[in-house]
Amino acid sequence: MAFTIKAKPTFKHTVQIPVPWDSSPEAGKLTLTFNHQKLDVMKDTHRKMIDEISSAVSDGRDVMEPQVDYIMSICSDWALKDEFSRDNVLEMLQNYAKAFDAIATAYLSVMMNGKTEEERVKN
Repeated sequence: MAFTIKAKPTFKHTVQIPVPWDSSPEAGKLTLTFNHQKLDVMKDTHRKMIDEISSAVSDGRDVMEPQVDYIMSICSDWALKDEFSRDNVLEMLQNYAKAFDAIATAYLSVMMNGKTEEERVKN
């Protein structure tokens, strides 16, 4: 696809989520549909997430809800048989300790750096 001024509203990207009981290369691969955000919106979304998590930590509250909010704002679907929903995102975060970090880092990386040639071929 040639470069265009207007961005695609969504794009697929595969994230590697650590799976404690399975070290095979395919075990933690999760393909997400990320929402494109303009730079100012992306900065605001990220800042809001950091502020909400910091506030939760300061108040002794659970940080899961702000993490779910963030994932719901940057993703619109996933390649799983399970529905992409708040409840299922929360379940995933509770089951896979590094899932939030993997998803948030992948999103910021691909939004700021684009995809590698290998990633473009796969997705």
